[in-house]
Amino acid sequence: MSLNIGLRRIFPWSFIIADVSRPILGADFLTHYGIIIDLKSKCLKDQQNTLTSTGKISTDNTPSITVLKLSLNFNDLIREYNDIFDDVERSPIKVQSHNVTHIIQAKGPPVGAKARRFTPDKLIAAKQKFQNLIHKGICSPSTSCWQVL
Repeated sequence: MSLNIGLRRIFPWSFIIADVSRPILGADFLTHYGIIIDLKSKCLKDQQNTLTSTGKISTDNTPSITVLKLSLNFNDLIREYNDIFDDVERSPIKVQSHNVTHIIQAKGPPVGAKARRFTPDKLIAAKQKFQNLIHKGICSPSTSCWQVL
């Protein structure tokens, strides 16, 4: 999906579509494209072409921001198995150094919830997301009679 935020260029990105009252852009997106938030001027600044896009500062009822402090042992574990924790959406697919294959075989009717229809825009977004994952080799199409997309 691509985003136009008034900086005279298109920003392709793999977005998570959520039903929220105020959508947000994450720090990963802003960092990747070199976009700076200027709160005093109430604008986004593009470091690539020095253009700005004026915005509106809004407030939210979030009482605080919490930073999780990871223990050193946890950080060491993540460093040791870094290939497992890579963001598969944005990282190129790597050849795994093991012979493990994960397969989920769905047998019988779905348990716990009935199938529900997506709204047309969410159906298109979900199909695009799965096609992207299939194209990257992260997942494969279902052969179950219960497949949805």
